[in-house]
Amino acid sequence: VDEPQNAIISLETAGTLLSRGDQSLFLASADPTRDVHLALGRAYLAVRRCDEALSLLQLLATPYPEAATLAKEAQQCAPLAPTPTFAPWMP
Repeated sequence: VDEPQNAIISLETAGTLLSRGDQSLFLASADPTRDVHLALGRAYLAVRRCDEALSLLQLLATPYPEAATLAKEAQQCAPLAPTPTFAPWMP
Protein backbone atom coordinates (compact mmCIF):
# COMPACT_ATOMS: atom_id res chain seq x y z
CA VAL A 1 0.00 0.00 0.00
CA ASP A 2 1.41 3.39 -0.96
CA GLU A 3 1.63 6.56 1.11
CA PRO A 4 -1.52 8.34 -0.15
CA GLN A 5 -3.57 5.20 0.44
CA ASN A 6 -2.17 4.95 3.99
CA ALA A 7 -3.08 8.60 4.50
CA ILE A 8 -6.64 7.94 3.33
CA ILE A 9 -7.04 5.06 5.77
CA SER A 10 -5.71 7.15 8.65
CA LEU A 11 -7.73 10.25 7.78
CA GLU A 12 -10.97 8.33 7.26
CA THR A 13 -10.44 6.75 10.67
CA ALA A 14 -9.76 10.15 12.25
CA GLY A 15 -12.88 11.58 10.59
CA THR A 16 -14.97 8.72 11.94
CA LEU A 17 -13.60 9.27 15.43
CA LEU A 18 -14.39 12.99 15.20
CA SER A 19 -17.94 12.29 14.08
CA ARG A 20 -18.37 9.99 17.08
CA GLY A 21 -17.32 12.72 19.48
CA ASP A 22 -13.64 11.92 20.03
CA GLN A 23 -12.01 15.14 21.26
CA SER A 24 -8.38 13.94 21.22
CA LEU A 25 -7.55 15.60 17.90
CA PHE A 26 -8.24 18.99 19.48
CA LEU A 27 -4.90 18.49 21.26
CA ALA A 28 -3.12 18.74 17.90
CA SER A 29 -5.33 21.25 16.06
CA ALA A 30 -7.62 24.16 16.78
CA ASP A 31 -9.97 22.95 14.02
CA PRO A 32 -9.41 19.23 13.47
CA THR A 33 -12.58 18.88 11.38
CA ARG A 34 -11.17 21.27 8.80
CA ASP A 35 -7.66 19.86 8.94
CA VAL A 36 -8.67 16.20 8.70
CA HIS A 37 -11.17 16.71 5.89
CA LEU A 38 -8.97 19.02 3.82
CA ALA A 39 -6.12 16.53 4.12
CA LEU A 40 -8.51 13.74 3.15
CA GLY A 41 -9.59 15.69 0.07
CA ARG A 42 -5.94 16.15 -0.92
CA ALA A 43 -5.27 12.44 -0.39
CA TYR A 44 -8.28 11.52 -2.55
CA LEU A 45 -6.89 13.76 -5.28
CA ALA A 46 -3.46 12.14 -4.98
CA VAL A 47 -4.91 8.71 -5.73
CA ARG A 48 -7.34 10.12 -8.33
CA ARG A 49 -10.52 9.36 -6.39
CA CYS A 50 -11.94 12.43 -8.05
CA ASP A 51 -15.65 11.97 -7.28
CA GLU A 52 -15.03 11.45 -3.58
CA ALA A 53 -12.66 14.42 -3.47
CA LEU A 54 -15.15 16.65 -5.26
CA SER A 55 -18.12 15.80 -3.07
CA LEU A 56 -16.10 16.23 0.13
CA LEU A 57 -14.46 19.48 -0.95
CA GLN A 58 -17.71 21.01 -2.19
CA LEU A 59 -19.21 20.43 1.26
CA LEU A 60 -16.18 22.07 2.87
CA ALA A 61 -16.01 25.05 0.48
CA THR A 62 -18.70 27.07 2.25
CA PRO A 63 -17.33 27.01 5.80
CA TYR A 64 -13.68 26.76 4.65
CA PRO A 65 -12.93 28.91 1.57
CA GLU A 66 -9.51 27.26 1.10
CA ALA A 67 -11.39 24.11 0.07
CA ALA A 68 -12.85 25.94 -2.94
CA THR A 69 -9.53 25.89 -4.81
CA LEU A 70 -9.14 22.18 -4.12
CA ALA A 71 -12.72 21.63 -5.29
CA LYS A 72 -11.84 23.30 -8.60
CA GLU A 73 -8.87 20.97 -8.88
CA ALA A 74 -11.14 18.01 -8.20
CA GLN A 75 -13.50 19.14 -10.98
CA GLN A 76 -10.60 18.96 -13.43
CA CYS A 77 -9.33 15.68 -12.04
CA ALA A 78 -9.41 12.72 -14.38
CA PRO A 79 -9.82 9.37 -12.65
CA LEU A 80 -7.29 6.68 -13.41
CA ALA A 81 -8.37 4.22 -16.06
CA PRO A 82 -9.00 0.77 -14.66
CA THR A 83 -6.20 -1.71 -15.22
CA PRO A 84 -7.30 -4.33 -17.70
CA THR A 85 -7.17 -7.82 -16.30
CA PHE A 86 -7.34 -11.13 -18.05
CA ALA A 87 -10.68 -12.84 -17.56
CA PRO A 88 -11.26 -16.15 -19.28
CA TRP A 89 -14.37 -16.18 -21.41
CA MET A 90 -15.17 -19.74 -20.39
CA PRO A 91 -15.71 -20.85 -16.79
